[in-house]
Amino acid sequence: MSSRCVRQTIATSPNPFNSSTTLEYDIQEAGSVDIQIYDILGRTVMTETLSSQSPGVYNYTWNGQDNNGRDLASGVYQVRIVSGEKAMTRSVVMNR
Repeated sequence: MSSRCVRQTIATSPNPFNSSTTLEYDIQEAGSVDIQIYDILGRTVMTETLSSQSPGVYNYTWNGQDNNGRDLASGVYQVRIVSGEKAMTRSVVMNR
């Protein structure tokens, strides 16, 4: 089992947000990080893999768009950050 992990919480600022929100997370060991955004029905609306991150605290800004660059509707979204065998999920609210 990998010791690489995501911090126990994902900080989001602002939340609720209008045009973008910044996700702050911490990894303990170098490796790739997957960021996944799901809508209220559990459908994946955005994914991104960030490779070769060293241990430390990182910020990722999500602009409220899907994988095709389309603005998503107002609502509650789940942010899932996966590093190694660890994952953390946080709800964010978008108000357009």
